Amino acid sequence: MPVPDASRTQIRWLIRRDMDEVLTIERNSFQFAWNEEEFLCCLRQRNCIGTVAELDHKIVGFM
Repeated sequence: MPVPDASRTQIRWLIRRDMDEVLTIERNSFQFAWNEEEFLCCLRQRNCIGTVAELDHKIVGFM
């Protein structure tokens, strides 16, 4: 599998319309994955932000 060129990866704020892709990554990565409500509850906190990593306009990761 080729390694993606990191210089093409964009980091940006996570927005509501990203949730489907974020949840897919979450479910594929963790046995006990968070659901959408758990993400939204966390992101509503004043001291919490979310970011996504995009490669060729596709979300490939999140924090």
